[in-house]
Amino acid sequence: MKSLRFWIAPLALFIFVGCQESGKDSAQEGDATQDMQQAPEMDDLQMEQSPQASNISEEELEKFVDIDMQLQPMQQQAQQEMIAKVEEKGMAVEKFQEIAQSQQQGDSTAFSSEELQNFNEINEDLSEIDSQLREEVQTKIEEEGVSIERYQEIAMAVNQDPSLQQKLQEIYQRKAGEQNSMN
Repeated sequence: MKSLRFWIAPLALFIFVGCQESGKDSAQEGDATQDMQQAPEMDDLQMEQSPQASNISEEELEKFVDIDMQLQPMQQQAQQEMIAKVEEKGMAVEKFQEIAQSQQQGDSTAFSSEELQNFNEINEDLSEIDSQLREEVQTKIEEEGVSIERYQEIAMAVNQDPSLQQKLQEIYQRKAGEQNSMN
């Protein structure tokens, strides 16, 4: 299930989430669980989109997995660059996470003005890395003959449909086995 976190709109801020989970062996599994749990207000929207799941062919699932397997190294590299950037600016990743979480909750009073300024500077650097990655991801998806919209539709359908998740997991396992047998 480690690739589940990449099923949710790869052009979203998945790297920021990945950066927050750095250093944890089970980060990808944890992200998958988080991705699978949607906010209650999204339930109605998801129910309307569920019929799309039946419109996804086996060929599209295969292509989706192929693309995702190509995107993973790109995403991991960007995540490493982001972590390095945070540390290069003299902030521990854990501190960065704490500040990010406090700002999301609207309460950053527990941090000094220097920490907040450093956080904001780091965020600007991370935005540049994220923008570059978004362009690379979009290019890679389109090079494989899939529109960004269709890729996102498939990702959403997979996220909503346990049977599609199972099919995708089987494809991932088969392809991982094929890669291992070639090495």
